[in-house]
Amino acid sequence: RLALPDGLAEVGDRAFEGCKNLRAIALPQSVVTVGQSAFCGCSGLTKMSLPDGLAKIADGAFADCANLAEINIPRQARVIEDDAFRACSALQSVTLPPTLVKIGNYAFDDCESLFEIYCLGETPAELGREAIPEATWVNVPRQARKEYRAAWRKHPRINTFRP
Repeated sequence: RLALPDGLAEVGDRAFEGCKNLRAIALPQSVVTVGQSAFCGCSGLTKMSLPDGLAKIADGAFADCANLAEINIPRQARVIEDDAFRACSALQSVTLPPTLVKIGNYAFDDCESLFEIYCLGETPAELGREAIPEATWVNVPRQARKEYRAAWRKHPRINTFRP
């Protein structure tokens, strides 16, 4: 298990790209950004816990992490950029925080096992092109169903839940 130093604000672009043997990593609570392709192709990662204060997950940050089955998107996250989790084929469920304002193009594209996404916010984030697979159920707060259907009208599977 690799542990990064306290005080680190950003995991830099391509920092661990292609590290297929990386199985676990501890990110300090000080990290606010995971850079472009930072963990792209880290097929050994199965679970990732992101720091509470993380605000931005950059382009392709976790793309092609084929065995990544579990990831927490912190409650402070504001942006998930293009291709952030593209082709994370083991990912089954994701919960998106109410602070999220943008989900980039193809953010969860090719996530073949992604059955459901829970959106905790009452205001829909800006949704990029083909950001969520059509087969994925998007669960939104009951009182926000109209807003999500209007904002995400191209996504065919929107369901409700009681928060």
